[in-house]
Amino acid sequence: MKAAIILICSLFLLTLSVSAFALPDEQIQEMVRRSPDFSRAENRIVTIWDQLTRQQRATLRDEQVEWITVHRDQEANALMRAGYSKIEAYTIVTDKRSDYLLRVTGQSK
Repeated sequence: MKAAIILICSLFLLTLSVSAFALPDEQIQEMVRRSPDFSRAENRIVTIWDQLTRQQRATLRDEQVEWITVHRDQEANALMRAGYSKIEAYTIVTDKRSDYLLRVTGQSK
């Protein structure tokens, strides 16, 4: 969990000037505390990111920042409009992103 918070904080600080609309770190931390499923999803994506090679991280960094600052919220908002709770929506989109990272880097689940 600590690694997830560090990754999110680092990427958030890198993109602070890019978007004021990204989900605030405090809300992510609160969802981690409230939901074992969301905590698992956050830990999973951090673990996957940590296992990427330096080259893979460099290649995916800008895309990952854009996902964190724009696409994650857009995807989660669409799910919330469809009736999912905030925590459910963010859990689903985080797992979906993890699956994507595994696919594009050739890692297994």
